[in-house]
Amino acid sequence: MALFEPMDVGDRFARSAWPAHVTLASNFLVAESVEQVVEAVHDARVVDRPLAFRIGRLAQFGPQRTVPVRLVDSPHVEDAHQDLAHHLGRLRGFEADEPSHWREGYRAHLTLRPSIAAFEGEIRTASHVAVARLDGETAEIVACIEIGPMDRPEIVCLCGSARFVEEMRAANRALTFAGVIVLAPGEAGELISHEQKTLLDALHLRKIDLADRILVVNPGGYIGESTRTEVAYAHAAGKPVSFTEPV
Repeated sequence: MALFEPMDVGDRFARSAWPAHVTLASNFLVAESVEQVVEAVHDARVVDRPLAFRIGRLAQFGPQRTVPVRLVDSPHVEDAHQDLAHHLGRLRGFEADEPSHWREGYRAHLTLRPSIAAFEGEIRTASHVAVARLDGETAEIVACIEIGPMDRPEIVCLCGSARFVEEMRAANRALTFAGVIVLAPGEAGELISHEQKTLLDALHLRKIDLADRILVVNPGGYIGESTRTEVAYAHAAGKPVSFTEPV
C-alpha cells in the first residue's frame, strides 16, 4: 500500500482502522519470507519513482457495496500495480485472495473513514510503500520503504496503429510537457517495403526494452495485430502497459 505518512515496522492496528493509503496490491498469500516479498517490491521498482495521483469520484466497494472509497486516477499507480502483480506473482506459493481485484480488475482507490477525507480533483503524493501482514482482524506493518525520486525522467514508449499519427503526436506532446522522455514509433510517411517494416518493428521492440512503461494509443479501443504483438512483448518483459481508452 502507498502511504502518505511513514509507519514503523511492528505497528499494529485493526483492519477496520487502516491508515490513509492507496491500495497497490490486494491481499495475497505466499510461501516465502517477508524479506523475499520486500525484494519483489524493490524488483518492481515501485519505490524508485514518485507516486502522485489525482483523487477521483466516490464509489462503493466491498461484497455488499458498503465501503466508501475515492477512486484514484493515475497511470503511475496503475503501473505500480501491474509491476507488483508481475513480480509478486512469481513468488513461490503466490495466491491472490481475490483474483478479480488484480491486473485487469485492479481499481486504485483510497478507502474513506471518519478520520480520512479526500476531495475530487485533489492531488496527493505518497511518501512510503508498506507491506502489512494480516492476522484475523489485525494488520501488522512488516516493511515500510521510503519512495525515492527517479534519478532521471520517466521513459514512456508509445505504441499504436500508424493510422493514429495525430493522436500519437498529441500523446507525445502531452507527455513531453509533463517531463517524460517519449519513445515514439518511427514515421515512414509513405509506403514502405516489407524489409523496412520489419526493421521498424524490430527497432520499436528495442524502444520497449528501454522504456519504464508502455502507453498504447488506441482511439475507439482499436488495437491492431502489430500493436498486440508489442503489448505481448512488453508484458513478457515485465513492463507495465496502459491504454488511452478502455479495451
